Amino acid sequence: MDAGRTPGGAPGPVRTCVGCGERAPRADLIRVRAAPDGSASVDPYGDRPGRGAWVHPDPGCIGRARSRRALTRSLRLTRGAGDQVWADLLEIAGHSAARLARRTSSDGSGLEADGHPMSTQR
Repeated sequence: MDAGRTPGGAPGPVRTCVGCGERAPRADLIRVRAAPDGSASVDPYGDRPGRGAWVHPDPGCIGRARSRRALTRSLRLTRGAGDQVWADLLEIAGHSAARLARRTSSDGSGLEADGHPMSTQR
């Protein structure tokens, strides 16, 4: 498999979720970074310096990562990830789930009111 492609063939960087262990496109995961002072923080844009670990925006993956202390190990933290990091991850997961629900609740046909794609008629 090409290093720049996911198992499904989508291009782009691939990372491994510390919760479930599955590989996914970087855009589908949340990055947590280790700061120089030994603390951890959520890096929503994935562009902050420091060692990083990735997790799906799914409460199940986040819960597994927490119970296994996966962030502490992956980020090589001495004192653990901290409650604020877990709260931030769950908040982001909630927003991701709400966004997905809105996207799938629309009819998704791609047709405008008059039945034609990209129509200017309402």
